[in-house]
Amino acid sequence: MSTAFKFFVQFVTYTACYCVVCLSAGAYVTSRLAREGAAVSVPAIVLIAFAGFFGLFSFVMAARSHGFALSNMTNIEELSLKSKATTLAIRIPLDQVPNPGNSSKAIDYITTTFPLADDNFDGNQFIYDNQNTSANRHAEHKFAIVNTDVGDNPWDLGSRYKNWTSVMGDKGPVDWLLPLRLSPCCAHSGAYPFGPVVDRIRKQLEEEYE
Repeated sequence: MSTAFKFFVQFVTYTACYCVVCLSAGAYVTSRLAREGAAVSVPAIVLIAFAGFFGLFSFVMAARSHGFALSNMTNIEELSLKSKATTLAIRIPLDQVPNPGNSSKAIDYITTTFPLADDNFDGNQFIYDNQNTSANRHAEHKFAIVNTDVGDNPWDLGSRYKNWTSVMGDKGPVDWLLPLRLSPCCAHSGAYPFGPVVDRIRKQLEEEYE
């Protein structure tokens, strides 16, 4: 989901409303001329045709966009939701040995360890130091690479209201209606906040490392 999705939702919504106004005006003029027995207005007919076409298109786009905002997903994610699992990297203790028997539900995962990024490189380079010093060990982070269940949406925050406000704004209706502020989801350390699906997986991992 793009960080500009909020503005897209507002744009297609206002476009649909504008087309409804134009369609209503064209229909009113045409109806009034017909009642008075006057010639049909060609501009009014053209207005009705264009407003109807673009109005239908923008209404469908607005309805779909509102649905995506309420569920915190994109159209691509929706198409593959029932057949695809999402791969996540969740940080776990570096040196602690897991005990799967402590977890209420068995979870399959692999682990990987990353050193800190070197600021002198472009962000895609990593330092691999063979010296097993205390400083180097503290610089490493260990992650569990896990897959969600098929059909799970890790970005669903658990309620439609939370999903809506994470995209459209958390300052109330004024924030939802006016394109003045970026989405709150842009303020997190990741691209978007995670929901109960990730919390559940993290809890299962924490149980293994207790």
